Amino acid sequence: MQPYPNPNYFTSPSYSYPGLSTPSQVYQERLNNLQQQYPQLQQNNNMTPMQQPQAPSAQVRAVAVTSIEEAKVYPISFDSTIYLIYDTSTGIIYRKQFDINTGGALFIPYMSEQQLAEQSQPEPIAEPEKPIEPVTEPPQNDD
Repeated sequence: MQPYPNPNYFTSPSYSYPGLSTPSQVYQERLNNLQQQYPQLQQNNNMTPMQQPQAPSAQVRAVAVTSIEEAKVYPISFDSTIYLIYDTSTGIIYRKQFDINTGGALFIPYMSEQQLAEQSQPEPIAEPEKPIEPVTEPPQNDD
């Protein structure tokens, strides 16, 4: 009496049940089904490298305002969108963007070299055109 049958007895390729497939036939059928679903892979023999998904790039939006106060209160989104805000009265461009580290907004002015030179020079104090005369009290009338 043999305790166990031959392990290759049921998997022998010479013996099969009618209607049942061997594992290699099942895999071959699956492969054929996949090849039918993707015919473009069969047509192109040279493999093209898969493109990796790229991180979303920062968007840039431009806005025109009339003052720095209006630029400071302009609402921004919490993603990485950069807002370039143009001040039409002064010609200064402001960059406003949400800062993840502080939870606030970055507000950075950009100006031309000419504007920067004008801003760094102190304005002279204007001298009055006429000298100021001291105020005298009007004569008092004693009645």
